[in-house]
Amino acid sequence: YKEVVRLDPQWAGPYVNLGNIYRETGNYDAAAASYKEAIKLKPDFAQAHANFDIMNFALGNYSDAQGRLIRAVEIREYKDTYSALFAYLNASMLGKSPEQSAVILGKVLENIGDSKVWERALLKYYLGEITRKEFIALADNAEKQCECYFYIGSMFFVNGKTRKARKYWKMTIETDI
Repeated sequence: YKEVVRLDPQWAGPYVNLGNIYRETGNYDAAAASYKEAIKLKPDFAQAHANFDIMNFALGNYSDAQGRLIRAVEIREYKDTYSALFAYLNASMLGKSPEQSAVILGKVLENIGDSKVWERALLKYYLGEITRKEFIALADNAEKQCECYFYIGSMFFVNGKTRKARKYWKMTIETDI
């Protein structure tokens, strides 16, 4: 991707891919610089906003992440389930009202369409429309089970229940996905 960036420095896409590689290898400063460059070149590039802020969330930089996560959801016209979920989790870590974040989740649920059954289940679980047991029952393959346990664990974590969070995150790892 460095070569692509060198050949066409005005193309935002390779900066996001380069940022992803830097993030995965633990070079967070370089990842941040790559994501920022992509956003500078294309301010409405939702994936750049989302990837940058999911990294910030993972690093515990919650205040840095919140605005761009919401921006990513807005850019995608409230059809970005995963950025919306991270915005919800992030807001919880900042001690913000869950009602405000629930409004965003509700808008995404309204806009993603009926064909995205799994994404709808994720949103409904976070909105309290289905129980944990119902959510787990909908995870009908290993990939969905991995996501299911991760998001259940994350919900416990932001609610201060770290022991239960660890239990579900351990189950996430045990799916071997």
